[in-house]
Amino acid sequence: MMLLLLLLFISSSGVDVVLPASLNTDARPVWTREGEIAVLECPLPVEANSGVVLHWDGPWEKQGPLGEMIFPYSNKLVVLRASQHEAGIYSCSQCNGSRALWQRQLKLEVFSGRCYREEAVITWTKNCTSYMGSSTDIYIESLVLSDAGFYTCTRSYWNRTQVYNLSVTWELTVEEASPVLDPKIIQPLDNAKIQVDVGKAAEVRCVAVLQNEPMLETLWWMEVERNQTHPVFYNSTPPKEDPLEKGSYHMTATLVFRSVSPEYLNTKYTCKLESASPQPVTASIILVPTASTPVLPLLLWVFGGFAVTASVITLIYLKLRIHITLLLRDLRAPSCLPSDGKQYDAYIMGYEAPSEDALSEDERLLITHILEQEYGYKLCIYERDILPGQAMAEVVLEHIGRSRRLVLLPTVEAEDKDGGRACVVGLACVGGGSEGGVGLLSGLHAALVERQTQLILVHRAPHGQLLSLPESLRLLARTGGTLAWRGHHSASLSSTFWKKLRYHMPPTQKPNQPELNTTL
Repeated sequence: MMLLLLLLFISSSGVDVVLPASLNTDARPVWTREGEIAVLECPLPVEANSGVVLHWDGPWEKQGPLGEMIFPYSNKLVVLRASQHEAGIYSCSQCNGSRALWQRQLKLEVFSGRCYREEAVITWTKNCTSYMGSSTDIYIESLVLSDAGFYTCTRSYWNRTQVYNLSVTWELTVEEASPVLDPKIIQPLDNAKIQVDVGKAAEVRCVAVLQNEPMLETLWWMEVERNQTHPVFYNSTPPKEDPLEKGSYHMTATLVFRSVSPEYLNTKYTCKLESASPQPVTASIILVPTASTPVLPLLLWVFGGFAVTASVITLIYLKLRIHITLLLRDLRAPSCLPSDGKQYDAYIMGYEAPSEDALSEDERLLITHILEQEYGYKLCIYERDILPGQAMAEVVLEHIGRSRRLVLLPTVEAEDKDGGRACVVGLACVGGGSEGGVGLLSGLHAALVERQTQLILVHRAPHGQLLSLPESLRLLARTGGTLAWRGHHSASLSSTFWKKLRYHMPPTQKPNQPELNTTL
């Protein structure tokens, strides 16, 4: 009975596995494992009652005639337990009596090694090592990449005292698939408030995204008709594939209000996506009136912005006003020259100061030299530019009136021939106790008060004080430009002293290119 079932299985399955080209190009290869059943099917047809029979020839002829282990069945030759002795070339011939009509060859290749569990009738293995079960089917609920491999189904048959095996192998290939996302509505957001103008038309677009081509999906606005004659309706457009993302489709349904009336406000409208997803996909909106923009906060923002901007610009200018002024003078020269009719840019004059606060002769000469030679200023110096024999107070005031600036330098005190106090030779000084000095002081004060000439006062830092000046000049010095001389630190043309001095001086015709450094 078992043998009959085996033959029926062989007849119905017709299992054979074709290998690549073998050594004999005329023989069709058939392979099997050692110890398993081998079925060789003759490709020549045999019709019933035609008088044509099949004749098999093979390696068994060396061991004896056909028997229980090797026998023909229909157009097949069955080897119950294949071994290396049965491996070789088999031929089947169509014979009509004693004459052979056609002949075909099959090559049986037997491989050693087994891949089954002896106690199972059906055995599944993966890559011939992992036992997968003994049921007729293998079910993998969720494929992963590691499930790929060769799956072999082995059927075991009992023939009296022996177990015979027959196996079939399939290759399972697993490809990594892109994740499938559930459909969703991306516009509008759920419970969004849409601002509209009462009395005007309005439209609200509902957009859904799908990760596959739409089939049964439907996007619509609930409780709204598609009839375009109604005051409120919706229309939809055919699904379109996203050009930037292959396989992604967009569906759109637009809610249309011909004219927004007050009863539409604060009413909930719901967009719904019908799909195979078990969870409903919806997005609701509420219409609200457009909020008017308050004017007062807007004005406060505007004026506040202007105020902050003006403050920042003012701070920057105060910080960099000297550099900005000098740069503009260089760019605009000589068009920015003053046309006040005055002869000199500055009148150099001394004022009495203690010896520790006074400038040395070399320092005074350095200041006048740089102003004239490096920056091109035209200076008026008493002993050099004023003819002798004239009344000092009158001639000094006259030349100060011809000058745009009055530069006061701290000068050491000295006794004159009359026993009075006077400045060093070379500078007309203010502050002496003689009658000429008093007249000069009063005239100088009058000239400065009338703003005919601007005052620039230089003092030595950090000890230099303005206390040695008369009270009238002390007040004028606070309103004019006051510069601190710091010895050799101020001698360099790149120092702050020269930038401030040039800032207080008038523009020049063609200033010379200053040197990088000048020392005493």
